[in-house]
This record gives sequence, C-alpha cells and structure tokens, in this order.
Amino acid sequence: MSKRKLVVFAVVLFSVCFLQSCANSINLTTEENQRAEDFTDSSILDEGLALLPISGDNQVFKQAVASGADSTTGSYTDNYLSFQETSERLNDNNLVSTYQEAIEGYNDSGLMSKSNIQEIGAGVDKRYLLKIELASMDVDSKTQTSSLDGETYTAKNKSLRLSGTVWDSETGEKVWEATSRAGAYSGDLTHIKATDEDFYRKAAEGLVQQLFDQRRSDQ
Repeated sequence: MSKRKLVVFAVVLFSVCFLQSCANSINLTTEENQRAEDFTDSSILDEGLALLPISGDNQVFKQAVASGADSTTGSYTDNYLSFQETSERLNDNNLVSTYQEAIEGYNDSGLMSKSNIQEIGAGVDKRYLLKIELASMDVDSKTQTSSLDGETYTAKNKSLRLSGTVWDSETGEKVWEATSRAGAYSGDLTHIKATDEDFYRKAAEGLVQQLFDQRRSDQ
C-alpha cells in the first residue's frame, strides 16, 4: 500500500473513531408519582401484568415502545402478557369496545370506569393492567458559534416523555403512576447517533425498570 493510501486510510479511520466517540448517548430519568403500599414487585410476580394497547401521540413508534416494555418486563417475570398478546385476548373476548370506552373515559376525565377495568382484567386473566401513553418528540435547535474555529453550528436537544399507569383489575383502582424521560444533546463536537425509535424504546425500558424496582422510589 502506498504512503498516500496509508495516510488516507488513517484519516478515515480516525474520523470514524472520532465520530463514534463523540456520539452522545441517551440520558434516562424516571419519576414515580404514585405507588399503592401493597403494590410491589412481588405482587406483580404473583398476580400477573398485562400491557394494554398503547395510546397517545406518534403511534408510529408504538412498536418500539412495546418492544422495550416487553423485553424488559420479560427479564423480571414470565407472568406477563405482551402488547400483542393482550390485544389478541381483548379481541378474542370481544373486549375491544370495552377498552375503547375505558380509554375515552380516561381521556375525558383522567379516570377509567372500575367496571371496565374489572372486565378487561378478567378477560386477559391478569390482575394488573399497565397502560403506556406516548408523547411527541421535542426537538430544540439553536444556532451557535464555535469557540474553536468561529464557525456556526446547530446545537440540538432531543427529548421525549412516556407516562405509565397501572390499575388493579380486582379493585378497579389505580395503584401506580410514573413518567420516563429520554433525552440527548448534540453540540459543536458531538452528535446524536440514536434514532427516534431508540429514544422511545429506551424510555419504555426505563419506565418498566421503575415499575419493578421499588427501591428507586425510595431514593
């Protein structure tokens, strides 16, 4: 290999490594707003959990959220119905309209009918029902001047929030509520490598980790 080719190869290799090293990772924060005293990870393991159909903005990313929630929950328990399995049981037991009615009531008042919750729980055969709601991705861009070479660049801050709620289908009461935020920043010498799907998946993983790790809420 000629000396020039070696130099070009070295420059390309350095550029690739530099870009990878300067790729900002997703920062994740979770906040638990409510947990009933008798709602613990042990009670979930014993009584079972079902992930209800995902609602909210940006439905195109619901599969990424379902994937993150399903895989993370599966690492904690087998007593779990995935997004797809829950949807199938609702359909098989003619509960789609019941669920839609429950969601409409929730969107209007922030409450779900206890009778709807109990009927859904009986149909999916799990005591606890997890609902995840999507929010739109927020992107804040700002043009700035580099202190290194005086060139302008666009600083970008991307973030999104997911909210999670769990109902006890035996009592019809809400027993848990939390939010998960995923964000990343790109600046003069950094960039965001993660895709939008990565953001939604990461936020869903954090939400489920908060659900099972009760110690987080005590910190």
